[in-house]
Formats: sequence, C-alpha cells, structure tokens
Amino acid sequence: MTCRCALILPALCAMVGCAGSVEVTGTVFEDRFEDAPGLSQATVSILDFRGLDVSSGLTDGTGMFVLDAPKSVATIFATVDSDLGPTTSFRGVSGLDSFAVPEALAFDDGVSTTDDRILLEGQPVPSFYAVSHAEVDALRVQYAGCPGASEAGGVVAGTVRYFLFGNDGTGRPDPDFTPPAVRHAHVEVESLVADSQVTTACYLDADGQLYDPEASDAGDAQAFAIFGLQSGLHVLNVEFDVTDSTFTTASYDLWVPADGLVPRFPLWVEFPLF
Repeated sequence: MTCRCALILPALCAMVGCAGSVEVTGTVFEDRFEDAPGLSQATVSILDFRGLDVSSGLTDGTGMFVLDAPKSVATIFATVDSDLGPTTSFRGVSGLDSFAVPEALAFDDGVSTTDDRILLEGQPVPSFYAVSHAEVDALRVQYAGCPGASEAGGVVAGTVRYFLFGNDGTGRPDPDFTPPAVRHAHVEVESLVADSQVTTACYLDADGQLYDPEASDAGDAQAFAIFGLQSGLHVLNVEFDVTDSTFTTASYDLWVPADGLVPRFPLWVEFPLF
C-alpha cells in the first residue's frame, strides 16, 4: 500500500508546527564495510519528503557534515555524491530538534560505540556511505540478464532481513545471533514520477551468486536488485510470508538519484508478532 505522504504531511505539520529548520550532523564512509575511512570532499544533500533540495555541503577530512534539515515530522532523504561512485541515496526522518545521526546502527540512540553497534553477518551497518563504480559494475555483472541491468538509470539493490537481534545476556548485541530468513520476499518499486509504473525486482540463485530468471522471490539469498529506474520519488514495497497461508507488506519511500543507487543493505522488515 502506497502512502501519499505529499498530501498528508503538510496538514500534520500545520497541527504540530514544522516551520523552520534543524541541524543534522553525520559522517559519510567510503564503503559499507567495517573500518572504512570517512569520505572527504563528498557532496551531501538533504532533500525534503517531496525530493526538493533543502541544503548541501561538503564533508570534511573525516567525512563529517553539518547541514540543515526541515523541522518536521516527515521523511527526508540524504544523497552522497563523490568521484568514488554513483550518487547514493538514504532515507531518514527529521524531527523538531537538531540531531546527530549515529555512524552505525546501535542499540541506543546516542553515539554508537564498538560495544553498542549491531552487527549483521559480522559487519556494522553504517548510516551513510558511498558505493564504488567497481561495486556497481560487479552488481550489474551478477544480475546480467535482468531487465535494465545493462542500461542507464537508477538502481535499487539490497538484502531483506528481519529487524531482529539477540543479546549476549548483558543487554549487548550478540554477534553470533542469526535471525530467521524472511520467507518468500517479493520486492517491487512503484514510481511516483512515471504514472505509478511498477517494476518487479530480479533475484539471485539459491547460492546467491548469479541472477536466476526463474526465481519468483528473494529466496535463500534474500537478495534483490531493480535497474533502469527514473530519477525521483518512488515507493519500495516488499511482501513476505508470515505463515504458509498469510503474508504482510511493508512500504518505504525512496529518492532515486539520476543514474544513482539506493543501497538497502539491509532492507529491514519488522518481525511479525502474534
């Protein structure tokens, strides 16, 4: 189900008071893997929920940026542009006060530390990062034969994972905990700039190595990619089984940069509660 946020959020802001801006700070890394250095001289842009530019600036020598974001209760987007690779795009939520984005996903809302960081397959989950041209080229090779994989246009790619974590008995993340697989995840992107055009994802084989044209869902690899998207606002929908006879759907707003990449490593979905 698509949320027509462009209609709902202005009215909500009128009720709670969203005029003005807040300051957002964060750090951009050269890649999404552990020990990646900060990316200096990258252009970070903050967009509002409609995809309109709010502010932009360069990261410093450590990859840090300080920018204005709309004071609101709305979705915002941040894009990272550098010579390292195509423009990457990330989704967040602004608020009524200035805030700092943790460098990586952590159990607390403050500045993440090594002990607080949540690991996925042994790796932390950074908030903002670049993706190299070489990595995108490798992705296109991996999905060779997928519609649009060899053509220009925006890309959405990632892995589907339950937002579910264990702890080590002391309240800290358990690095050895593995959440259950998301069953039969079907991923699609609906364009809000091209007459609600829907593009279905491509999936990998059971080994997670190469594109499988016969795959109807993300399967054991839980990986997906969609190519050839127009720049602008889109909604990513993922439908997955809860039981053998029931399913649920989650939706996420996206801003797809021109010939850019929306990396969702991972694409978190909520674990169903009964």
